[in-house]
Amino acid sequence: MSGEDARPTPVGLHRTTLDEWRAAQWLAVALIVAAALFLRLYRLDLMEYKYDQIVAAAMARDVADGRAMPLCGLTSSMGVPTPPLFIWILAGFTLVSPSPLFLAGGVAVLNAGAIGLFCMLFRRRWPASVVLTAAALFATAPWAVIYSRCIWAQDLLPVLLIPFWHCLLTFLDTRRRAHGAACIVLLALAAQIHLSAAFLAPAVLIILAIRRLLFTRAKLLGAAVGLLTCIPYLIWIGGHWSEAVALLQQARRAAPAGQSSHWPVYGGAISLGLRLDYLLGPAWSAFAQSGWTIWGQRVAAIIVAALACAGLAAVARIRAKARLSSDITVALAICAGAMLLYLVLSIPPYPHYFIVMLPWAFVLAGAGAWTITQRIRRSRHVVRVLTVAVAGIQSATVIGLLNYIGVASMAGTEYGAAYRDVPAAMVAWTLLLDGRPHRASVKFQRALLDAPADRALRADLALAFAMLEDSARACEALAPLVLPANGDTVGPDRLLDAASRSARDRPADANAQYLLALSQAAAGRRDDARRTLGTLVRRLPGGHAIRARAELWLRQLEGRREAGP
Repeated sequence: MSGEDARPTPVGLHRTTLDEWRAAQWLAVALIVAAALFLRLYRLDLMEYKYDQIVAAAMARDVADGRAMPLCGLTSSMGVPTPPLFIWILAGFTLVSPSPLFLAGGVAVLNAGAIGLFCMLFRRRWPASVVLTAAALFATAPWAVIYSRCIWAQDLLPVLLIPFWHCLLTFLDTRRRAHGAACIVLLALAAQIHLSAAFLAPAVLIILAIRRLLFTRAKLLGAAVGLLTCIPYLIWIGGHWSEAVALLQQARRAAPAGQSSHWPVYGGAISLGLRLDYLLGPAWSAFAQSGWTIWGQRVAAIIVAALACAGLAAVARIRAKARLSSDITVALAICAGAMLLYLVLSIPPYPHYFIVMLPWAFVLAGAGAWTITQRIRRSRHVVRVLTVAVAGIQSATVIGLLNYIGVASMAGTEYGAAYRDVPAAMVAWTLLLDGRPHRASVKFQRALLDAPADRALRADLALAFAMLEDSARACEALAPLVLPANGDTVGPDRLLDAASRSARDRPADANAQYLLALSQAAAGRRDDARRTLGTLVRRLPGGHAIRARAELWLRQLEGRREAGP
């Protein structure tokens, strides 16, 4: 037994149980992980599947095939491109199967495994009932499930943040060098998965400075390793610094005014499984009338909130330096620091930014449940029944929500198209990414029959014809985008002249430059098109829709040039 485990521990909320878990407790862990896995894989064909997911899967295929090594990933909701770590992880899954369902299934399995890892890591720090209650609530929480079954970078955050929290808290408690270095590396990796994790860093550094642990050898080693993992993204930032700053400022100007003050309200609501109306948008009213699911979730939210308040009150009353109370205090201080930073920077409260904070509401609830069992005699079974009931209600909410998505139209909602109901345009775009422009052109034409005014569809159809080197049909598809409709047949020279004027008048407009490249290809000037596409790829951030198209087409043009006539 190590030195810190041998120290006597006081009784009360902060007592740490270090005994080996019984078989019944391990059975509970197995059931919790099984429930987490079931919910994350349930009707996986209904996962959210929009252009972000399509582009991420395509970038991962390029990495797996050795065609690209991106320095940045998809564009974040803050306007700047994210680091490429998520794309590289997806590339590992792609080596087994490029199927979007397999990629999403891999994300879901990793998240279910993170629940088991939570139990394994914290079982020797906190009482068993605290760990099991928190794990059961986290495994079944609606937002935690929704954000762990999709091809989206932030869905992998718990996989890195759970060991990060353990390493940080253990280092503060024991000052072990290995844990100190590991927590910095894990935070650096989590920030590369999604930038929201980077907002934890300032509060972490302040706490380490207060404890006089900031400049230890372990921290410096961890910082050096973490910095090494960031090199690809730092290279991109170094070459596109002004563009990244401009994109961030543009995103902040475009954000709705006054919403940043809603962070505390949103944080609490999302931790409790509320605010699902954000996800469903116009479809919410029909779902809210579909049965008892919504009222059941509200009751579950009240119970979790009451338990969390009991846990918070118990922590606040403790004066001794206790392990559980200290852990909760440190974690809440770090989460509050991140939220304060969001408020200072006037960042709108997007729900996925709360993934970094989600477990701690449930840890508080677990602490509250354990406190009740210690202070009220014969309350243990009642608390257990309440925990199982809340987990069951949350599971029913998730299942009901997914079943509703399976029968309702998600058009115009934040959730967007489900993978099973992917629009023809997305199927066509996937075919284009897979190098099948002929089949893609057929799908695009069918999609245009249903949405003849969709300019993005028409541009993608023109791209498919350009890749097929069918100039006449490319001109026909491009004409409504470049010239006013007058019923005349448009030749490639006239089309190119109009596109050139538009590109000169709007040099910063990526769409105008992209249409110019399409027009150059339709006119047979492929070298000019290649140069225009190269400029677009250098200008636009990774994950940008037009950049993805430009890169796809540029690869084909470069391949043909290398192959020769």
